[in-house]
Amino acid sequence: PDRQREVLRAWELGIEKTGGYLYSRVALAFLSGLTSFIVFRIIDLPYSLALAAFVGFISQFIPVIGTYLAGAFPIIIALVNDPVKALWVAAFIVIYQQVENYLLAPRITARTMSLHPAIAFAAVLGGSAILGPVGTLLALPAAASIQAFSSTYVRRHEVIDSPLLESYERPSRRAKRDTEHDTESES
Repeated sequence: PDRQREVLRAWELGIEKTGGYLYSRVALAFLSGLTSFIVFRIIDLPYSLALAAFVGFISQFIPVIGTYLAGAFPIIIALVNDPVKALWVAAFIVIYQQVENYLLAPRITARTMSLHPAIAFAAVLGGSAILGPVGTLLALPAAASIQAFSSTYVRRHEVIDSPLLESYERPSRRAKRDTEHDTESES
């Protein structure tokens, strides 16, 4: 029974982190699709809604090459209609991808999976190096699950209050504590 409880607890952690990963992918797909739709409408690209939905879904749910596939199709459609529009679409795709990679994705991933952005980045790099595209797809849920397991099962020790630690305190904190101690001594 004890092992069953532990397995169920581990299973719940894994499900929670995988759900957080899917939620972050859906949120990023929505943001990507919405932003793409707005830009495509501004430059008057035909089939703006369909192309934006395609960009949002493909860029988030196909690992590694999804962004390139998602961006290529609207560029081809724009190129057929007007080469200048194709340049605008290409510029938008490149700029949006940088904003998403450096600003949006790390924050959303950190919030939905309780995973530090640096750990998420390292996990994706490691996953893609070890298992290729499949590793890239599985890296974030695996890293979040490992982090959750370790924080649940690794024993933590509280730091005790000791005079030996005083040398490591900041001067402002030490002065505040000393004044509180002096006030208590006087009363």
